[in-house]
This record gives sequence, C-alpha cells and structure tokens, in this order.
Amino acid sequence: MKLNEVFAPLNEDVGTAQRLLKQYDTEIQKYYSQNKYVYRGVKSEELALLVDGKTLDRVASETFNFVNLMVSEMLPEWKKYPPRNKSIICAMSSNHARSYGNVYHVIPLEGQEFGVCPVSDFWGSFPVLVNVLNESLLLLGGYKPTDPIAHTKNPQDVLDLCNRCDRNMKNGDIDYHISTVRSYNIKEHLEKLRDSGLTTFEFCRQSLNPDSNGFKLSSFANLKDDTEVWLTGKVLMIDAKLALRNYIK
Repeated sequence: MKLNEVFAPLNEDVGTAQRLLKQYDTEIQKYYSQNKYVYRGVKSEELALLVDGKTLDRVASETFNFVNLMVSEMLPEWKKYPPRNKSIICAMSSNHARSYGNVYHVIPLEGQEFGVCPVSDFWGSFPVLVNVLNESLLLLGGYKPTDPIAHTKNPQDVLDLCNRCDRNMKNGDIDYHISTVRSYNIKEHLEKLRDSGLTTFEFCRQSLNPDSNGFKLSSFANLKDDTEVWLTGKVLMIDAKLALRNYIK
C-alpha cells in the first residue's frame, strides 16, 4: 500500500506523517512485531508526532510541583530513572490514555528504558498520595496555593520549603495544623511526619523511595500489566486508528 493511500481517508497533514513513517520504518516494524503497545492520550489530530522528552520541562498537573522536582532532580534513589520532568508519561491501557485525548502508540526510537509504576497511576504509587504530600508541605511551610513556590521549577525552592517546614515543626505549628486541617489524609500525613523524628526532606525521601514502593526500570520488550510508564528521549507517536488499519495484523 502506498503511503498516500494510507493517509488520504483521514485528510490530515499527509506530508509530515509520510516523512516520519518513512524515516522510522525499521523502528515501527520492530515495534509492531512484538504485539505490545504503549499508549498516550494527546489533544491532537496529527497522524504522527515526533517528540523528544529531553526538550520538555514538565510541571505536575492538578497538584503542586514539589514531588515532581524531588523525583526528577533531587533524590539520589531516582537517578537511574528517566527524569519525570523530562519525560513522556504513558499508559499500558488504551482506555486510560483515551481519557486524556486522542490515543497514540508510543514508539521508543533510542532503545530507552521505561520507568514503571507499581499501579496504574503515579499518584497512587506511594504510602501517601502525591497531592496530599504536596499540600502538606505547602500548608506546613505557611504558603498558599496561589504563591509562586507552589509551581516552582527550582529544586532549591523545595529544599528551602523543607527547611521552613522543619522550623515550623519546632515552633509547634504542625500541631496547630493537625488540629485544624479539614482533610483527614493531610492530618494523618502531618502526624506521621511529626512522629517520625526525621527532617521533612528525609521523610519525603523515605516516603518516595522507588525501591520500597515497587517501581522498576524495564525495556519495552519486558513491559506488562496495566501500569503508568514513562520515558525520555526521542519517541514517535502514531495515531492508534492509523496503526490498527495499517500495522496491526
């Protein structure tokens, strides 16, 4: 089948997609020969997208950016994993991807390894939900959600925040927040932090440890289960409808 026949029915940017499929044909054929797919939902109608995770500067969505910075740039236990602020976040479930937009198959182009969550979402992969940890830090630090630090991209800001939380714990502020906060989850988290005897940063480091929480690195060939996965570097994303019609047998 000719490439223009592949794309004509969908009436998209044929030239760009043709070029990408020709350029990466070897990688595409290898990917689809394994009968395994990595998905990402994207608000796009393009038939093929070339993305380099290393050029990204992701900020956590729907929460503050503290945990995102810690696991991406600050915690030594995470150094072997792709930095999440420079990664393409994917799913092993097309249904999960579909909730974020048009479904694409994600094809690694550089033999990259994937970070693999122990469950279907990064947020729920730790003893404390990511948003609860973020909100607890902001509260104990004495900041509001509208303050610039809430979405900082500077690791030093997170260290300063943790130090400020330590000072506020010594001043007894944590007991006030425990007695007044409405969220049971935040209250429970603050109690655990207070009773741990650890600094705020070390408590976060312990809570976010990838090994004790079941994270792992995996090649594409060894991916399995309905989990969230992520990778950095160059990837080709192909519209899943196009793939079904022309690559999947």
